Amino acid sequence: MNNLTDFGSALKKNREAKKITLNEISAFTKIDARFLESFEQGNFEVVPLVYARLFLREYSKYIDED
Repeated sequence: MNNLTDFGSALKKNREAKKITLNEISAFTKIDARFLESFEQGNFEVVPLVYARLFLREYSKYIDED
């Protein structure tokens, strides 16, 4: 595993521990659930870097993680 995969796995683990679904995050943030799922798999190249950073910030806020 690499650092991005580990980071994505940590995102998923924290989200699941709080019993939050990707669809909930998607509905609130208006970020397509496919992008969020890709991030959890460690694939951050599905969108340009500036968007990935913004999307991750919103995802993290929603699950109350820093």
